[in-house]
Amino acid sequence: MKTADKSAKVAPEDVTLRPWTRGDAVALVRLGDDRDIWLNLRERFPRPFTQASADLWLAEHAAENASQKSFAVLFRGQLAGGIHLRRREDINHICADLTFWVGKPFSGRGIARAAVEAATAHAFDALGLERVQAFVFDWNPASARVLDAAGYKLEGRLRHYVLKDGRYGDALLYAKLRNEDVD
Repeated sequence: MKTADKSAKVAPEDVTLRPWTRGDAVALVRLGDDRDIWLNLRERFPRPFTQASADLWLAEHAAENASQKSFAVLFRGQLAGGIHLRRREDINHICADLTFWVGKPFSGRGIARAAVEAATAHAFDALGLERVQAFVFDWNPASARVLDAAGYKLEGRLRHYVLKDGRYGDALLYAKLRNEDVD
């Protein structure tokens, strides 16, 4: 795998979202089998992240591609991470939860921000949603910075909301509404 040049500035056109494919399996295992990635995601993303895990992940997310909610994040055509919108139900159907991750070779470059901005625009424009929200674990300030930079507002802290790796953590709730602009 070619590693990303961290000194290069990321242009919005460098980051694209596309549906997951079975051909993503090898790169997905390489990027996803990382304890730091696992620590910051829900349990649906297993550890260790094996070829079998990738096959299950891709089968599940390929099915969700039909509803245009689960995407591979590409940086200059190379798999860099993933982003997912999970639409809420019932009276909350106007809202989706956003989760995202970017592999270590691609972190700190603005790729996550560009992916969050693209997925958020998709949620509002193509899915007709009014609100997109994201929960960030309190031990993950990098993702909080990504959301802040993408125009999301911190709405609150849910104390002892998660138990991950044997420790309790708070969840920070960020959200963006359809008609909010980036400050």
